[in-house]
Amino acid sequence: MSNIVLQPNASGTGNITIATPNTNTDRTLNIPDVAGNLVTTGDTGSISSGMLNNTLNLSGKTISNFTNPNGWNLLDTHEDASTVDYAASVEIFDWSSYLNTYKVFHIELYYYPVASSGAQHLYNQFQDSASSIVGLRYATSGLSQDNSIATPSYGTGNYWLTGYGVQNSTAYSHNLTIVNGRLSDTSLDITMRLQSCWYREGYGSTYANGACMADNSTEVSKYFINMDQASAGGGEDGRVYARLWGVY
Repeated sequence: MSNIVLQPNASGTGNITIATPNTNTDRTLNIPDVAGNLVTTGDTGSISSGMLNNTLNLSGKTISNFTNPNGWNLLDTHEDASTVDYAASVEIFDWSSYLNTYKVFHIELYYYPVASSGAQHLYNQFQDSASSIVGLRYATSGLSQDNSIATPSYGTGNYWLTGYGVQNSTAYSHNLTIVNGRLSDTSLDITMRLQSCWYREGYGSTYANGACMADNSTEVSKYFINMDQASAGGGEDGRVYARLWGVY
């Protein structure tokens, strides 16, 4: 017969109370046949990686509650439940609270233009944590399936055009990486790179690669998109699905 031994600590002065709940049901608590410490809901930092099963099922859990110190961490997800008017700049992400943790941010964006005809242009805008618009210097080039040149934009301004003539009822998507300055955080210390893909009205499947630098910001922390009507009847309505990652 195994015994239960309660071992007091001669140096302590506090009492450990084992209390029963208000229940009318018999309960059995089984102590595992291993040495170790009991972990309570008030404890922090005691659960180690070795205590987790290799096939642990985390389905149904919010992934943003977990961090991966050696790679990418999902910080936020944006999904339009219904059609949105993107005629004016609409905020997609605000990562101001993560600036002390990450210097690199990655955005995967999918945009669907909701219109019965026409096409749209997609512009990107950035702000800092004080909601000041970031001035940009950019260059973008690409190609359509009919071998025509697709150069959305180059030059300077507050808006970066990365997809133009996006045909109605087709898809636009891009991968955007933002590297906030790691050293001085002064002018031209923030770099961005982007690759976009869309169906260009009248020309077919199209891609573009782009580079951009911020010229008047300490750190970029907010991301907006803005749509312009490219042809008659297109409008600026659409739906966005996007994910924001923080990268160590």
